[in-house]
Amino acid sequence: MTDSLQGNLSVSGRAANPNSPNRMRKKSPLDYTGKRMQDLAEANSTELAQREKEIGLANAAAAHRKATNEVDMTRASRVKVAAEELDEVELKTVEVRPKIIHGVRVNSPIQDMTFGRFVFQPGDPDHPLGAEAEEPYVGPLQTMSFEEGVPYAMDVDLYDYLDAKGYIWH
Repeated sequence: MTDSLQGNLSVSGRAANPNSPNRMRKKSPLDYTGKRMQDLAEANSTELAQREKEIGLANAAAAHRKATNEVDMTRASRVKVAAEELDEVELKTVEVRPKIIHGVRVNSPIQDMTFGRFVFQPGDPDHPLGAEAEEPYVGPLQTMSFEEGVPYAMDVDLYDYLDAKGYIWH
């Protein structure tokens, strides 16, 4: 075998394709930048492999946290956000403890689902209709998104709605 042919052999002993992107060429001694870059790539290859493993572990840990931490989709958590946005409306503090179901998972992703409205003032349904009757004050529609496999805490009415549509993972 001649010396010129020997430099063009691949690992398997066959002649390497000169146009292959995987072919590692020895840089010319005159190409200082290319030679320096090649030397640094060889020196840092083990460090890069270690960093790739660390990033993979971090991604796996984030996926595990996402699968095990419960996202709160109850009415109480949504009303707090809406109440903070309004500065001009006087809100009455009423303690309501709705029935909540924890650990609910959906079987497919749902994007921007509309369910219910924010009710800032429910009104007075027991008052006979007249001038003194307090009218209900409702806010915007509620939109929410769900990801597959993430545990959620939600109100019973939202659970029943999603279950009737076939989105609850049993």
